Amino acid sequence: MKHFYLLISALLFNLFYLSAQQIDFVKTFGNPGYEDIRSMLYLKETNEIVFTGLNKTAGDPEGDVYFTRMDGNGHLLETKFYGKQDEDGGNGIIRTRDGGFLIIGHTEFPTTGIECDAMATRIDFNGNKMWQVNLGDSIDETAYSGMEDQYGNFIIAGTLTRTLNSKEISEGIAFKISSEGTLIKTLILPVSSHQEVIQVLGEFLLM
Repeated sequence: MKHFYLLISALLFNLFYLSAQQIDFVKTFGNPGYEDIRSMLYLKETNEIVFTGLNKTAGDPEGDVYFTRMDGNGHLLETKFYGKQDEDGGNGIIRTRDGGFLIIGHTEFPTTGIECDAMATRIDFNGNKMWQVNLGDSIDETAYSGMEDQYGNFIIAGTLTRTLNSKEISEGIAFKISSEGTLIKTLILPVSSHQEVIQVLGEFLLM
């Protein structure tokens, strides 16, 4: 009986494995050069996939943030680019309450500092740019993810590189910005204790 159950388990595992490996489509797209998909979302209401990343084939050899729509069969519908001179990349994308999107990433055309700024690009459902904002003031900031709070503000999280005691160190950093892209608050981690982390995060989120 034990061997029977083992056999049934093996058969079920094989069936599960084979069904999990089913491939609906494989698509290769792009132009000669560097193109990188870094984050994507599935839109249930339109059966589309949208994604963002870094594209160095759109006329800017350093790279631009891009936004691409793809239908459920893998056919590209449109691609739009958002960038300045030097490298701009999208590392994350979230859906906003109004049905649009916020792309979180970086730019090597900083307003302050000497390397990168974190950057957020807000677009509507059709990919039209509403605003784009640099975030940061040290050597190097890059953002990877974000969220929208109950008040319509955005929390953007990433890393900060700065010089401390003649050494470069990396720390966590979060920016709270308004729905129009205005900076409200910057939070740098780590802090000295778990209790202080909770206190600082609470104040940061409520501000």
